[in-house]
Amino acid sequence: VITHPSRSLPLRPMPPLSYAKWDAMEFDDEDDDAPHKPRVTKLNGPATITIGPDPAARSARTPTTPGIDYSHWDRMELSDDDEVDEEDEAEDDGVDNTGAGRRIVPVEPQGDAQLRPRVCTESEYDEAEAEAAAEARETDHLDASELAHLRQVYAARGMPLPSPADDPATAATSDDQKHAALAAMLSRNGADRGDFIWRQNEREVEIAVLVPAGTRAKDLAPELLAATLESKQRFVLGTRGAAPQRLFERVLAYPVEQPDDDNDLSWEVTDFEPKNGRRVLRLTLSKKALHGVIIWWTRAFDGEPELDPLSAFPDRRHAGKAADHQAVWQQAQQMFKESVAARVPQQIAVSSLDCE
Repeated sequence: VITHPSRSLPLRPMPPLSYAKWDAMEFDDEDDDAPHKPRVTKLNGPATITIGPDPAARSARTPTTPGIDYSHWDRMELSDDDEVDEEDEAEDDGVDNTGAGRRIVPVEPQGDAQLRPRVCTESEYDEAEAEAAAEARETDHLDASELAHLRQVYAARGMPLPSPADDPATAATSDDQKHAALAAMLSRNGADRGDFIWRQNEREVEIAVLVPAGTRAKDLAPELLAATLESKQRFVLGTRGAAPQRLFERVLAYPVEQPDDDNDLSWEVTDFEPKNGRRVLRLTLSKKALHGVIIWWTRAFDGEPELDPLSAFPDRRHAGKAADHQAVWQQAQQMFKESVAARVPQQIAVSSLDCE
């Protein structure tokens, strides 16, 4: 009997553990290595699954699904001979098979053939580039109005029109010819005034102010002063730095959209004259007009000679009919003046009562 020091009750000893049952167990490693074949029940037709004791209430009809037929994969023939033949063909054409001088292009499949890449030779690639360049030249031709305007600019500068006449942009190789083409572009629907050039379309006006050679954008500070009761909008161009200078200042002839801040102005500085000559600050302004109304400016600033609205705007809609419209308007005005002049004065009797 074993007694605890703090208790007077005796403690019973634990019975010894018996490991005999472990010795009687048999373990075989071959059972783990043996493959286990799953049991699969194949339903070839309609079948009924019964769950629970009531077959009528718990029966479901399982639809039949056709099995996947993989036999067509077995009939496919895959071979690497095609790739070998293509490499041999490339070697015969003088193409380096290491990758230099080769370009991979897709080949359109014919019939049941699979889409796969083909090696494009240098001659084929050069031919494709030549076709693309020819197509680009066809889409870059000047229309009749642009060509006529360019001829006027060349004639004003005493320069012959480059050849071919139908595509002067591609033939303008010299610096002077490129300069004349740029001046023609900047004066489209506008005019070249010497110290500034302006052009326009239906919605916007671009004013190009000439600045000294070597001028950078960070050296300039363009401003568009808002209109007041005494004056219209004014464009001012000055320089930045410790000693700022005012290079250009003019009053706009027509109203434009006033930005909230000068930082919202859209402008850039680009080259203009060849051989490190003067540059231009190109400022783009939005015309201010009623909705649906198109106004073609006859001048950009006050004091500037006005353009002829009948012939100076090649991009104007129905520009060819402008003269006819003007003739009809003048005829209507003349008829109105003649009608007013032919009126006979009539006397109206006014009584003293009417005067009171």
